Amino acid sequence: MTPLVPAATKWWQSGQARKIGARSKTRMKLRHTAALALMGWYLMVPPFIGSTGIADQEPISAWQRFGPYNSESDCTKSKSKWQDFLKAPYADNDTSQEQALMAFQKALCVSENDPRLEKPPEEKNRPTD
Repeated sequence: MTPLVPAATKWWQSGQARKIGARSKTRMKLRHTAALALMGWYLMVPPFIGSTGIADQEPISAWQRFGPYNSESDCTKSKSKWQDFLKAPYADNDTSQEQALMAFQKALCVSENDPRLEKPPEEKNRPTD
C-alpha cells in the first residue's frame, strides 16, 4: 500500500496544480498546527494500492487524515473541492490523478472522537521504521 500523501505531493510538485492557477500551499507554524489539533472533523482518504487501486476496505484508522476541520460541513466542502480539482482536465492527465480522484470519492468525514479512528491494539504495538 502506498500512502496517498506522497503521491498527491508528487503530483502537486510536478507543477500541474500551478498550471491551472491553483493557490500555492501555505506553511503553518507549529503553534497553529497544535491549535488545530483541538478541532473536531477529519477527511479520511483511503490509501493507494499499487499504481491504480485504492485500499477502501482497510480500517479507517489506516487511511490518510486530512484536516482537521471545524465542522462536518467544512470537511464536506473540502472533499468536494478536492474532487473538483482532480476532475479538471490536464494536459498530463495520468493514472495517479485518476487514482487520487477515486480515493477522494471514497473519502469520509469523521468526527475526531469516532471509534473507527482508534488503531487496533496490534497496530499500536507494531514497531515503526
